[in-house]
Amino acid sequence: AIAMAAFLPKMMALMLALLAMVASGLSSSSKGFGKKVKAPSFRPMESGSLLTWIRKAGGQVDGVAVAEVKGVRGLVATRDFKKDDVICGCPSALALALADPSAPPAVEIEELGANLLQWYLGADDWRPYLETLPDGLESPHFTATPDFWEEAHIEAMEFPPAVEAAKKRRDDLKTLAAAQKDLSEGDLRFATWLASSRSFNLKLVESETAKSIRVCVPLLDLANHDVASRANAAMSVLDADQDDATFAVLATRSITRGSQILFSYSGGAATTMDLLLDYGFIQNNGQPGSDARLLAKHGGSTASLFRTPRKTTLEQLQHEKDLHPNLRQALRFRLTLQTALDNLPPHAPPALRPRGR
Repeated sequence: AIAMAAFLPKMMALMLALLAMVASGLSSSSKGFGKKVKAPSFRPMESGSLLTWIRKAGGQVDGVAVAEVKGVRGLVATRDFKKDDVICGCPSALALALADPSAPPAVEIEELGANLLQWYLGADDWRPYLETLPDGLESPHFTATPDFWEEAHIEAMEFPPAVEAAKKRRDDLKTLAAAQKDLSEGDLRFATWLASSRSFNLKLVESETAKSIRVCVPLLDLANHDVASRANAAMSVLDADQDDATFAVLATRSITRGSQILFSYSGGAATTMDLLLDYGFIQNNGQPGSDARLLAKHGGSTASLFRTPRKTTLEQLQHEKDLHPNLRQALRFRLTLQTALDNLPPHAPPALRPRGR
């Protein structure tokens, strides 16, 4: 396993030399300088080993710090940046490819979780990075995705695609763990959560075929999410045709010292369902455009998508302090999508317009 772990970064560098890699998971269409706002307060966190490790490998880390902002760990700018500036960068040799780029692509995220568990976790070569990852369910940096929830809490989401996706991942994890006797279900589930919440999806493009690969990029994976209109950075691949390519964070607008570095996950295309299923959080006020497209895709009336009226969901959340955390998340998810239904524009399909909610 360690031999394979050592092989993959070299394979990744070789692929970068041969393929034009485009960071499809994170991009931004923002133009011009954004408004400069008052920098939020933050508390620096210990990250010396990680930054030293990346710096020694030729990475660029002097413009950022790992810090706690409003109770959440993230990246903070330690100086001002203008649009298109490189904020920080990690050499491709330090990235953890979760699949062999030359092999057929893995279909399910739990396969990538198994690769992360077997190839990397516990390997000394990546210890400075691995020490930054949440180390279990009790970690303050762990946010449970629905596949960790009990059945009743999954059902409480009510939105059929989300309920089905959560159950499918839960059941697929059980099946894969049973098929591979050297993997415990608990370890595989946690490694799969790491793979889904900490990796970037990169598109590998060559003359005849196009496929993507999931890659964990040290330091860059600490950048938090915001909606596209407020995100201020995006990931890019610098010198993609060279062996020593770099995964870099580029400013998409001006950033003041002390401001948090924020991506818009999936290039702004992530829905509230995506964020909950893959990362375990719900964005305040949802993902307006993406959520509307999600609801339109699945069609039906509000009554067919949700059993419980929005008013009742609101009443249930009035007692959220008494609710189990996972049930509270399920209700917040339901309310976010119900609110998105209520806010659909007049030209939305008639079946999707709210009826008496």
